[in-house]
Amino acid sequence: MKASILLSIMPLALLLGCQGPHKQHAGEHGHEAGAHVHDAKLYLTHYGSSMEFFTEADPLYNGGNSHFLIQLSRLDNFKPLDSAHIEMNLETGGKSIAATGLEQVGKGQYKLELQAAGTGEGNLHFRIRGPQNGQGFQEEFRIPVQVYDNEHNAHHAAEHHIPSGSNTVAFPKAQSYLIDFKTEEARMETLGSLIPTVARIEAVPTAQNEIIAKASGIVSFENKNVVEGLPVEEGEALFSIESGGLLENNINQYISEVASDYEKARKDYERKKALAEDKIVSESELLEAKTTYEKALVNYQQVQDNFAGDRQIVRAPVSGYVKQVNVQNGQYVEAGQALLSVSQNQKLLLKAELPPRQYPLLKHLTEVNIREMNASRTYSLQEVHGNLVSVGQSTSPESPLVPVTFEIDNVFDAIPGGFVNLYLKTSGQTPRLSVPNTALVEEMGNYFVFVQLTPELFEKRSVTIGANDGFRTEIKEGLEDGERIVSKGAQIIKLSQGTGTLDPHAGHAH
Repeated sequence: MKASILLSIMPLALLLGCQGPHKQHAGEHGHEAGAHVHDAKLYLTHYGSSMEFFTEADPLYNGGNSHFLIQLSRLDNFKPLDSAHIEMNLETGGKSIAATGLEQVGKGQYKLELQAAGTGEGNLHFRIRGPQNGQGFQEEFRIPVQVYDNEHNAHHAAEHHIPSGSNTVAFPKAQSYLIDFKTEEARMETLGSLIPTVARIEAVPTAQNEIIAKASGIVSFENKNVVEGLPVEEGEALFSIESGGLLENNINQYISEVASDYEKARKDYERKKALAEDKIVSESELLEAKTTYEKALVNYQQVQDNFAGDRQIVRAPVSGYVKQVNVQNGQYVEAGQALLSVSQNQKLLLKAELPPRQYPLLKHLTEVNIREMNASRTYSLQEVHGNLVSVGQSTSPESPLVPVTFEIDNVFDAIPGGFVNLYLKTSGQTPRLSVPNTALVEEMGNYFVFVQLTPELFEKRSVTIGANDGFRTEIKEGLEDGERIVSKGAQIIKLSQGTGTLDPHAGHAH
């Protein structure tokens, strides 16, 4: 993380002009009648490994008392960091002066006081431990500062470092703590080609289970309406097939045949098993008899589970939903006829079709992002435990596009037949500046980002966008590498700018 130092004052705090020297009275700094009172502040910001450090302080000058209002925020969620212990020393002219009066005055907000001594260049040395009595983490860093010979020069130096922007908005930490908020640096990335496309959602063939009629008969839905989309549990009875007094191929005949085959196979296996002990039957004959018996046993058990009297009970083979119903109530079906299919939908296929000119790029595929239609959430292929199944190797006049198929977990409850947006990223050598999509604010076809001037002051800046991979967008103009932008909460800041009601010092304890 880069450490940034902002020696500045908020525009509202700037009082124009200076009408004479300052006069010191009995240890307190006052001004002659009619003299202008300077109200400049130092704004110091540092980003460590786990926290954002931001302080508003009085400018430093020899013999003067400076008050520091420090705000600590966690970097993982930009929420206040409470119960921290802060040590601060001013190092200048070979001396080290410790700050005093540490006090927590708000959420993640602390006060310190320091009486500066000496003049010239120095460092503010911070050691921050916490939370939980210092057991959580420890950050230690130094921020360069200048100590002036008197209050007048110190305030004037601070006034010359005003955070400037053409369109700024104040957004206090107390406000950002209430929303999903985050800032991060715009960064250069080596990006290859980006292929945005649309993929059709299809069912995985192995996730579909066909139910076949075991015997001929008449379908009876009884009290259950079996329709497409009906959720079912494994083993749940859906409907039955009744023999209806049919003389040929009826269910009773089927049950009798299965039972007969089972008994025959069982007795044959038991007989050969006994003979094998006396070496009268070979091992291959015994194995063949065992295999026949086990198959017959499976069929017999299925009959016991799925038949009652002269009815076949049709049950769901797995938990899922009814994808297709091929029969109607009262319809006659033949043994072996497909009755319905049950799909689990735990896995899905995403099938996209690309122009042949993009086929060579697929050899360098590095990342795949997926976004539902009319939804803001984007998933990476890793998040949905996906993988590339196949890439078509040929085209034809009837099908001039190259099919590309991915398999994913159905994490967003999609159903076959729908569509999703796909963003296929390939490796490349071109560095491009990019920001998260959530950092962009759109107004009448124009795009903006909020650039951080201080952690409580942001500039709304127009940018020119480029490629979008579903997560990040290329910035062609308007932003520099390393500038810190609001990556979450930009829309809320936009709304607060429109109302114009925010107090830039809201939440501060002075």
